[in-house]
Amino acid sequence: MSEAIRIAIGAPLSGNAAALGAEMKQAIELAVEEQNADGGIAGLPIMVESADDQGKVETGRQVADDFCNQPDLLGVVGHYNSNVTIAAAEIYAAHDLPMITPIASDTALTERSLPNVFRFTNRDDQTGAAIARHLYDVLGKRRAVLAETETMYGHSMGIAFSRAFLSLGGRIAERRTVREGSRDFDPLVASLRADCERCGARVSISFLRAVTAVGTR
Repeated sequence: MSEAIRIAIGAPLSGNAAALGAEMKQAIELAVEEQNADGGIAGLPIMVESADDQGKVETGRQVADDFCNQPDLLGVVGHYNSNVTIAAAEIYAAHDLPMITPIASDTALTERSLPNVFRFTNRDDQTGAAIARHLYDVLGKRRAVLAETETMYGHSMGIAFSRAFLSLGGRIAERRTVREGSRDFDPLVASLRADCERCGARVSISFLRAVTAVGTR
């Protein structure tokens, strides 16, 4: 019998999403540390290992295969990117290995009803609709510019927001793309403000997750 409870983390620890993956990994490790300080689970300590999926589907599959080849591993927390998570989930399901995903939010992840998948975040369609309602109903915006990452997540959120915003009577004026992991949005903001000034519109900017919804009256 194992003298510890072993779990694994799959996350992008290199590549464009490395900073985001590191944050997820650190949060999990902190939770494990706090639980172990409180006696672990049923008196057993929790041991955690991590693997870098690089934010790539094929690497994510390799990571999932490696985890599934460890018979004393009880579960996986991951992954970060939706496309990687969806691919890895199938491998975990084939080996009856539970996967808790705190970040991946694409609707396809849970719509497949895999019995081993547990998600702790909202679906993109729900989040996109909530952002649209806030901009339209609360802030009174009728036009929006979308700035989205060139990822499955950014694309999914962009579609969800656009569909909801249009259904409310809003209009998508323009779409922009940003690199995943970007932190400096000053050039984007300056460009949008300049465009609005030329057409005489007012601009307000709301950064919400991967999709930046820029509302103008």
